[in-house]
Order: sequence, then C-alpha cells, then structure tokens
Amino acid sequence: MESKNGAVVRKHVGYTHIPQRFDKKINDFCTDSLNSYVNFHRPCFFHETVTDAKDKERKKYRYEHMMTPFEKL
Repeated sequence: MESKNGAVVRKHVGYTHIPQRFDKKINDFCTDSLNSYVNFHRPCFFHETVTDAKDKERKKYRYEHMMTPFEKL
C-alpha cells in the first residue's frame, strides 16, 4: 500500500504504529474520505502511444497529458 495511495494515507494518519483497536476507524476514514481524492482528483500521467520506424509501440508520458482522472473523463 505504500505507493501513491500510501503517501496520501500517511500524510493524514502519520507514520507511527496504528493500534489494532483503531483499524476499523482508520479503514472507514480512508474508504470514505481519501479514496475519492486519490482516485479522481490527484494528477497522474496518461500515456501517448507512439509507433517507431520498426513498428514497435512505445508509451510516452508527456507533461501535456498530465491531468486528474476526473478531467480525463
């Protein structure tokens, strides 16, 4: 989980150990509050497929194609 989602969770929850008695509350908070932010409103790169002279497809990630998934919709 320590990827893009983990960075957002740690920003709000912190890096210390979370006691087991709070796991349900933390999970509910992440599900209700953070998932929509991470999934729709956080900028990401979208690739552009370019075919080279040997007919090999490559993916290019350009700054012009950086947007939120919500904008991409």
